Parts: sequence; structure tokens; C-alpha cells
Amino acid sequence: MNSELFFKLCDRYFQFLLEKFGCRVVSRKDNSWRWGYEVTYQNSTTAVKIRYEPADHYVFILLCQLVNGKIPDYPVSIHRKTKLHQFYLDDLLVLRSPGTRIRSKPFGDTIPDDLSAKQIIEACVANPFTKHDLEHMVKTYAAALRKHGADILRGDFTVFAQLEKIVKKRAEERH
Repeated sequence: MNSELFFKLCDRYFQFLLEKFGCRVVSRKDNSWRWGYEVTYQNSTTAVKIRYEPADHYVFILLCQLVNGKIPDYPVSIHRKTKLHQFYLDDLLVLRSPGTRIRSKPFGDTIPDDLSAKQIIEACVANPFTKHDLEHMVKTYAAALRKHGADILRGDFTVFAQLEKIVKKRAEERH
């Protein structure tokens, strides 16, 4: 799959960001040689980064609170005192729609810990990610953002305090 398909799907399913929330497309990146493709939408308060990583068969959405009109860098490491300004839509769904999981292929929510790199590659080859799979993920994420993220898209970041607790707890558990 190529960047053109991904960008076209984002244009189709995230059109509501332009029409209802005053966003504009501020960047389209094709870094297929490194990690994948990314589209960034932005209005006066909020940015939405949509990334597709073909090697991992994964789409993710990052919701960003602008700081001085710019998207802050995502922290390399997260500690108790780290101030976070961006969160994954998946974490917002944990809060607002706990039963909702947008599954990736071929592993579902997570890659099992006991698989070797060779087994992961074999599983990806045996279960190729199709254009239909990519469209389904982009469409499903767009619907989830529209339903559960309107407050953030309008510049109300109240929920970020709860998201910060989730992310910091997860970071603490990993250390």
C-alpha cells in the first residue's frame, strides 16, 4: 500500500475535522522508508495526527493540545512531573467507551510477549494487511474521534487530566 491511498482515506473519513471543527491539513508525510505515513490536521487549539505504520499494520491517532500555537514534542520518557499535551485516541476510548477496541491485524490489540521477531514476521506475512483492512481502521477511528473527541477538537482539554493519569500509570508500570 502507498501513501496516496492512506492520504485519500484520511481526506474522505476525516473531512468532518475541516467542516465541523475548523481544522486544516498542515502536513502530509511519506516516510515509508522509515516508519510510514502521517497526516496532521490542526485548528487554533488542537492538532490531530493520524499515522499509518505499514510494518506493524497499525493506525493510530494522536490528539494534541497546542502550546503557543504549536504542536509540542512528544516526550521521550514519561515521569511523574512530565507535562503531557498529547494523548492517543485509544486511551480516550478506554475512558469514554471501554468496550471499544479498534483491532489491528494479525494480533488484535497487542502482540503476544512470547513471540520471537521471526514469528511476528511470519504472522504478518500469513495475514497480509489489505486495502480493505486499512480503510476499515481509518473509518472506525474517524467515527470514534467524531463521537468521543468533540470536546477536545473544540479546545476543551479537561479530560487530559484523566488521560495523563492513565499514561503515567502505564509508564510507571513499565519501569
